[in-house]
Amino acid sequence: MAESNPYLAPKTTVSDWNDPRSDLVAIREEHVRHEVLLKSIGSLYGLGAVACIFALVATLMTLSSVPEASDGTIFLVLSALIYGGIGLGSAFIAYGFRKLKPWVKIPGTILAGIGLLGIPVGTIVNVYILYLIWCQKGRRVLADDYQGIIAQTPQVKYKRSVGDWIALIIVVGLLLVLIGLIVIGMLSGR
Repeated sequence: MAESNPYLAPKTTVSDWNDPRSDLVAIREEHVRHEVLLKSIGSLYGLGAVACIFALVATLMTLSSVPEASDGTIFLVLSALIYGGIGLGSAFIAYGFRKLKPWVKIPGTILAGIGLLGIPVGTIVNVYILYLIWCQKGRRVLADDYQGIIAQTPQVKYKRSVGDWIALIIVVGLLLVLIGLIVIGMLSGR
């Protein structure tokens, strides 16, 4: 009978158990930056919705100061309806992009297609939006089953780089300057 050596390495084979969630984590880590980019489109459309709501309020205030019905009031009413419609549509699309809803591909494509007419900046921005929606990663992130992947991998988070933070500070700074200019313009108009 052979004696057992307690210092001898075990002779059994050890195999790692393949966790199916590790595949989901790999998918999510591969697409998490694209998720952030698509959500940023939602923020952009949300800002557009807020701007349209401000324009709607300004139009309604102007409309309330018009003493009687005229051609100008018809124009103001039409403007208010257009601002309200665009504002609601932009808010709806912003919600879809922020929540990465699969249905947002079609209205987002239509709105980006219309935005291509805004030469030159609108064209550049909306070509990029169309790319983000319809590239391979965009189609995957906006697929029907991707919400389940997000729900099963809440530990996967996007880590912002220094460049991301610098860009965020610049954008917030520009927005604050714009809001300041609007407030100054409104106060000086009194």
